[in-house]
Amino acid sequence: MTKISTESKVRLIISGSLLAACLIICLCTCSVGYKVTIAGRTLGLIPSQQMFNDVYESISENVFSMTGQDFSIPAEAELKMTLALNRSFQRQEQFAESLKSVSPDMVPAYTVLIDKKMVVSLPSEEMALAALNEYKNSFSAGAKESALEFKNEVEVRYMFAPKKLLHSKDGAINYLLNGEFSYYRAKENTTVSDLSEKTGIPESIILKSNVTDGNTIPKNQVIKLYLGKMFADVMSTHHEQREEAIPFEIVEQPSDSMYEGAKKIKTPGTDGLKYVDEFITYINGIETKREVLQESIIKAPVTQVEYIGTKKKPSPVGSGILSMPTSGSLSSRFGSRWGKQHQGIDLGAPLGTPIYAADNGTVIYSEYNDGGYGYMVQIDHGNGLKTYYAHCNELLVNTGDIVAKGDMIARVGNTGRSTGAHLHFEVRRGDVPIDPLEYLN
Repeated sequence: MTKISTESKVRLIISGSLLAACLIICLCTCSVGYKVTIAGRTLGLIPSQQMFNDVYESISENVFSMTGQDFSIPAEAELKMTLALNRSFQRQEQFAESLKSVSPDMVPAYTVLIDKKMVVSLPSEEMALAALNEYKNSFSAGAKESALEFKNEVEVRYMFAPKKLLHSKDGAINYLLNGEFSYYRAKENTTVSDLSEKTGIPESIILKSNVTDGNTIPKNQVIKLYLGKMFADVMSTHHEQREEAIPFEIVEQPSDSMYEGAKKIKTPGTDGLKYVDEFITYINGIETKREVLQESIIKAPVTQVEYIGTKKKPSPVGSGILSMPTSGSLSSRFGSRWGKQHQGIDLGAPLGTPIYAADNGTVIYSEYNDGGYGYMVQIDHGNGLKTYYAHCNELLVNTGDIVAKGDMIARVGNTGRSTGAHLHFEVRRGDVPIDPLEYLN
């Protein structure tokens, strides 16, 4: 039997220890992974097949939602198991760029990512930042003093992106301002109604953006859906200092001398004025919040007091028995006068004397008459009779008003063809003048 010397034993022990140490170091710094090769091009090392599937699916979803096109690679990926240093494995983000770089539909560009989602790409970083700045400024609402910021996570990154997303600066701004959209691939028996119910997007919007034959969407047809919101929300805060009107209040007082529905101002109201210093917050140009820093009254408003009628409305149909319309004296009768037919009676009275409705009825005329009557009121009594009140100084009713017998409707005047203050009073059946004295009580 061959004997091993003590020196040899020591060397063997040391060699075995070194080998064990090397194995331990290797196990600590190396792992089994996969080398990914597509169309003869090595993309790098990844730690698992699951990572390949996750990255491929994530890219596919993002590309389809923004372009309506499927993500494609030139050949089937080959994953070969290998042992490699842990530091040589690519992270998900790195591998995503490697995978996109082999696609014929992708190009390197400065891409705007909103909440980590590819949205639009531009040829240079300067153009991308300028487009984002102009997009943001479009929501400043023209304020002189405005702070603008994105509510979303927005960044520009040099990366591979779909060719379809590549735009000029102006094209990118318009693209962003048109609002967020997403593409959808129809499943079997999908209808516009179903899709509208599922997404909350009105059918009219879906039909406007897509060509469909009837309500049913063919299987696998790609539909573009505008989501009714912006890609990125812009918050703007405006600092405003201004004078603002304070609307006056209205206080109503019931009046039993006026009919229901009637109003009359007793004391006119006037607006006040106040100084306001505040911050106003807008999201995409729509006001969402006001924070008042200071507010002081410059001029207090004056409350308006209004009379509100409570008296029950009269019947628009008269009794047929007329009361004297004013307290004047009879100065001219119905009939022939100065070689002409006088179609009513004249009642002399001082200027401003009240004139009253001779019976219930509806006011059908209340304005100035150029035919010689001057300011005149006509009332239809609903029973075939009409009464005229002419040469008035002031009219107190409006066309359409319903009046009761004895309601004041005007004041005695001297307007039109008149030789002095008096009321010219006519009664007509239909349009035929008749003697008022036959009807006056």
